[in-house]
Amino acid sequence: MMRTQLSDGSNMLARFHTTGKMVKVPTKNVQMVPNRNTTILLSELNEAIAQQRGVTVADLAVKGRDGRTVPTKASSEPAMTASEMAAAAPNVAPVADDGVITDEALAKKFRSDADRLSKEAAELRRQAEELVPTKKKTVTTKTSQSA
Repeated sequence: MMRTQLSDGSNMLARFHTTGKMVKVPTKNVQMVPNRNTTILLSELNEAIAQQRGVTVADLAVKGRDGRTVPTKASSEPAMTASEMAAAAPNVAPVADDGVITDEALAKKFRSDADRLSKEAAELRRQAEELVPTKKKTVTTKTSQSA
């Protein structure tokens, strides 16, 4: 989701986070689909992994540097803002703190993309010319003869 853009050009993960569409749900409500024929609940998958490793499901939780489980509801560190998330992803239009991309930011991104693509096109054309030079067609013109 961090690399995907919505139709308005905004970063999907940042937009969903800022608009409150990313919600925490119990693992018993999440289905994992490893292939078209198989589905398994995330809670069952966590139990199987814990059993294989010989630990409890709680031991699988993300741990901080101090070895304690990272809190899920409130964190001591502030969450990343939408603009920080968007800045972390390359080639994504910057998002204002209110989650809206300004026309100026979008235009700047378009110009940047156009410059990058122009340079890439020039390089590809140069490589193509090295492989097989373009044959120049000769143009013949007919002249009318006066009698």
